[in-house]
Amino acid sequence: GETPRGRKEMEESERVLEALAAKYPTDIPVAVERATLYNQWADYYNTSMTGGEFNAVKAQEYLERSCEAWRTAKWLDAAHPKAARGVAICQIKIGTLSYNAGNAPKAIEQLTAALADLDRLPEDVQQQQKTIRSKAHAANALGNAYLGQGENEKALAALSQSVALNERLAGADPKNAQTAIALAQVLRSRADTRWNLNDKPGAKQDYAAITRVVGKLVEANPENVPARIELAKGFRSLGQTEFALKQTAAAREASQKAFALLADLAKRPEATADALFEYAVTLAQCEPADMQRPAEAAEYLEKANRIYGGREPFTLRALALLYEQLGNRKRAIEIWDQLLAMLPESAERERVKNKKKELGG
Repeated sequence: GETPRGRKEMEESERVLEALAAKYPTDIPVAVERATLYNQWADYYNTSMTGGEFNAVKAQEYLERSCEAWRTAKWLDAAHPKAARGVAICQIKIGTLSYNAGNAPKAIEQLTAALADLDRLPEDVQQQQKTIRSKAHAANALGNAYLGQGENEKALAALSQSVALNERLAGADPKNAQTAIALAQVLRSRADTRWNLNDKPGAKQDYAAITRVVGKLVEANPENVPARIELAKGFRSLGQTEFALKQTAAAREASQKAFALLADLAKRPEATADALFEYAVTLAQCEPADMQRPAEAAEYLEKANRIYGGREPFTLRALALLYEQLGNRKRAIEIWDQLLAMLPESAERERVKNKKKELGG
C-alpha cells in the first residue's frame, strides 16, 4: 500500500470527498478518489511503524468502504482500468487482516473471491506484472489461511500456485531483490505445509531453495539487511529439518550459518525490530537444542517489542510463550493481556484467553 498521509490531511480529504459523493453519486473520479483514500486510511490503521496507529477493526472497516467505492466505479464503468483490480486488492487485504485476527474462514472467502476477480480481468491485464504479483500474493495468503484451518492439501495447492507465479516474476527480473524475497517467503510457507504433511524431504528441498535464491542477493550485497534476515530464516529452518531427518551435523552447520547472519545485525545500535525478532527466534528454536539460549532470546524479543511499541501481535505471542517456557508466569500474563487488548472477538482471541487462564491469569 501507499505510505499513509498525515491524519489531518486525510480527515480533510475524506470530508470533501464524502460531500462530493453525496452531490455527484455517479462521478467515476470521485469514486476512485474515495476508494484510494479509504485504502490509505486502512494502511494508517494497519501499522504503527509508518506514522499510523494499529487498529485492525478500523483498518477492516476502511477496506470494506474502499472495496465498495471500487465496486461503484466498476458498476459505472465496467472497463475502468483500475476498478476490478482495486476490488481484488481490497479483498486480499481484508483476507490478510482476517487471517491475522484468527478468522481463517473469512480470510479464505475474501482471498478466493480476489483470485476469481483477478482471473476475470482481460487477458492483457492478466499478463501485467502488477496483476501477476497480486495473484501471487493472494494465493500465498490463501495457502496460509488454509494452513490456519488445518487444510494442508488445499494449502499446498494454493502455495504451489503462488510459487509458480513468484518464479515467473523472478525469472522476468532476476536482479530484483524484492521479488526474490517474495519468492523465498512463499517457498517458506510451502515448506511449512510439506512439514505438516510429514513430507520432510520436500520441506528440506524448499528450505534449501530459499538459501540459494536469497544467498545470491547477500553475495551481491552483504549489507542487504532484509535479504540477510530472510537467508538466516532459511538456514534456521533447514537446520530444524535436517535435525528431524537425523542429520545432526548438517543441522548444526545450518544453524551456525543462521547465527552468523543475524548476530551482527541484532547487536548493532541501529538494529531493526525484524533483526532482533529473528535473532531471538533463532536463539530459542535452533537445532540441535544444545545451541538454544532462551533467556538471551527473551532479552532480544523485549528489545523488538519496545521498537514495535508493544503493538506487534506476532512479537507479543512469541514473547508470552517464551516467558511461559522460562517459568515467568507473571510476565507471560502481562504480555497476553497486551495482546488481548488488541484483538477483536475471534477464535484467536479465545485461544489467547485460554492460554492466560492456564497460567492462572
